[in-house]
Amino acid sequence: MNTVKPLCQTCGDGEQLPQYGVAPHECFYRLGLAIGQSRLKPASEWPDNFELDPESDGQLGIYHCPACGPKFRAGVRVESMRDA
Repeated sequence: MNTVKPLCQTCGDGEQLPQYGVAPHECFYRLGLAIGQSRLKPASEWPDNFELDPESDGQLGIYHCPACGPKFRAGVRVESMRDA
């Protein structure tokens, strides 16, 4: 059963969180490299609101709302990464 949680100021202001994407990294263009040569930052430097997708190759995950925390999407609790 999903638990409804009111949207916080961050979720409700158009940030569209959570977002699925590449783990925190340094972009290739800032490093002067070719497309696809971005470098992941060490996990110790990842923000608390990033959750690695256990089904990915270690480079993808979800950026949750830093105010609401993980497992909530638009105010509704999700039970798995697949639902987020």
